Amino acid sequence: MKRFSLSLALALALGSFASAQTFSPDSVKGHVTYLASDALAGRGSGTRGNEAAAKYIAEQFKKAGLKPIAPKGYFQPFSFPAGVAQGSKNRLQVSGFGRYAAGHTFEPSPLSTSTSGEVTGELVFVGEGLEYPQDVKGKIAVAFSGGEGGVRKKAIVAREKGAAGLIVASAEDAALRFEEGDGTDAGLPIAMVRKSVVEAWKAKNTPLTATLQTEVKKQNKTSANILGLLEGSDPALKNEILVIGAHMDHLGLGGTHSLAESKAAAIHHGADDNASGTAGVLELAAYFAKNKPKRSILFMCFSGEELGLLGSAHYVKNPLLPIEKTIAMVNMDMIGRLDQDKLIAVGSGTAPEWNPLLDRLNADAKFSLSRSESGFGSSDQQSFYNAKIPVLFFFTGLHGDYHRPSDTADKINYPGEAKVLTLVARAAREIADAPNRPGFTQITVVQEQPARFRVSLGSIPAYGYEGEGVQLDGVRPGSPAEKAGMQKGDIIVKFGARVIKNVQEYTLALGDYKPGDVVEIIVKRGEQTLTMKATLAASSR
Repeated sequence: MKRFSLSLALALALGSFASAQTFSPDSVKGHVTYLASDALAGRGSGTRGNEAAAKYIAEQFKKAGLKPIAPKGYFQPFSFPAGVAQGSKNRLQVSGFGRYAAGHTFEPSPLSTSTSGEVTGELVFVGEGLEYPQDVKGKIAVAFSGGEGGVRKKAIVAREKGAAGLIVASAEDAALRFEEGDGTDAGLPIAMVRKSVVEAWKAKNTPLTATLQTEVKKQNKTSANILGLLEGSDPALKNEILVIGAHMDHLGLGGTHSLAESKAAAIHHGADDNASGTAGVLELAAYFAKNKPKRSILFMCFSGEELGLLGSAHYVKNPLLPIEKTIAMVNMDMIGRLDQDKLIAVGSGTAPEWNPLLDRLNADAKFSLSRSESGFGSSDQQSFYNAKIPVLFFFTGLHGDYHRPSDTADKINYPGEAKVLTLVARAAREIADAPNRPGFTQITVVQEQPARFRVSLGSIPAYGYEGEGVQLDGVRPGSPAEKAGMQKGDIIVKFGARVIKNVQEYTLALGDYKPGDVVEIIVKRGEQTLTMKATLAASSR
């Protein structure tokens, strides 16, 4: 009865809060318009546009009166691998054809990515480079464009067959341009060569020997999370923290995650993804600064989300406030395209309090509210859920402008976002003012986001890991990975017959299997090398 009475009292109090509390669509629009402007050029992590967005957010936190808690004020910097740059030691020489010029006829391939090194060997033409009828050990495989998996798949096959190097003919016979890769190393020198040149070699119909030297240099960049603390009003409860967050980075000028039809560089404005969520954090910070809750709220805007949740993972591993005092995390990602009042609440099963809370709030808000119990999903709440913190992630859904340059500020439903923020504010208020912190529930059912592969292992890669293999940031409860005995911190180095050097190769390896297949997996755990067997599950779609 006491719990029911408390809930009823809170509901009545929050009813008056909802009627009095407003978020201005114009204010939201002001934030989104700036963050998604051409001037910020897509806010790619480690870019000037990203830095400008970070400064803007810090200014808004300061204006609201939030307390800086990081060594650098409102900023928590972190370093991340940011692709490769072309070195000066690149050459290609073929017997009977002479020496070719880097930058015109050939380029070291960052698409795979090429290692740095020099090899000499016989050229062996291998078609599309996915099946090798002939021996290529110690030789340089020459493949034409086409087939599944692109250059990276060709590189994996070439390495597994023992090739010393790989040359891939360009799809179009045009001057090549070195494009930034992701920095992962395929384990052998790889070059892209103009198609007409490769065809001339093949037409010669005599054995050819080549010397290939490639040099690519890994680069690191720095970005930062932006944090501001609002201390709670209750002398005891203010020592506990509610995190309200959103990622502020986007794709910059495009890159590998762009879904644009043209691969030419273009500003990916990221108005919904995730200037909308960032604007939500700023609006909530301004509101709660004038209406203090009992617990403290840490407002956070993460960078590096589009690169693999890097910013939020960095904070959880390097918390500026005790992680054990963090009672919950509320995340907003893509909350700007409300359509027919459809709203999604991810993580609804991560605390026993969440579903009753959502029921009460939505009785007034009247959203068409769908829920996903799991705390996993492609946004920053996952980093906190991995640390056993209950999460709620609000999301208005995908649309045709997702990860495209057309995700612009004029397409945001600003009154709709203001309505979403009202619900989020009410949820945050109740969480921050409740007499007891929420419980944590580990979801045992494997629920995965849509994937490109048919199978799931249930592993959670640590995307910031820079060594060889795939380090795990966790495993999903009840998943094949957990049943096989895998643990957080394990490094997958072999998956079936494939040696695994990076996340991209692991992704391709998954595509070789179907649900129900049993695969042998080799992992490193500290000084140990362990062999495990997992029965792969179907990936949800």
